[in-house]
Amino acid sequence: MRCETCGAPAILLGNACVFCRTPVADSHAPADLLDYLAARLPDAKLKRFGLRRRGPVRELSLTVGATSFGATVVRGRLQLTPSLAPAVWVDRLLTALSEEAAGDHDLRARLSRAGWKLRGTPSRTSPPSELG
Repeated sequence: MRCETCGAPAILLGNACVFCRTPVADSHAPADLLDYLAARLPDAKLKRFGLRRRGPVRELSLTVGATSFGATVVRGRLQLTPSLAPAVWVDRLLTALSEEAAGDHDLRARLSRAGWKLRGTPSRTSPPSELG
């Protein structure tokens, strides 16, 4: 299943697409997550299955800022580094990309064209919010 808004694999975080934050009714295992990310993140290093390495992505690695992200398909299962649930892993990746995009117009434009909602980073100078 894919998100009807951004076309990403439907990975839910809080009943919404982790990529664009649009409410999504259903989700499934992110079998094509690596192919989807590889098509939109040209800086990612890839290894593919198949003859002449034209098959589906079997390994993806990307360093964003000081954080390294990795994903590998092993025996049909997705293994992520850092070891997190797929939705949380994607959210952390998008948060790191959003921080990098703050100073990189080309990256910001690529993420926006993909339909991904950029994550805001909390301001260090803003006062903490008061409760009730």
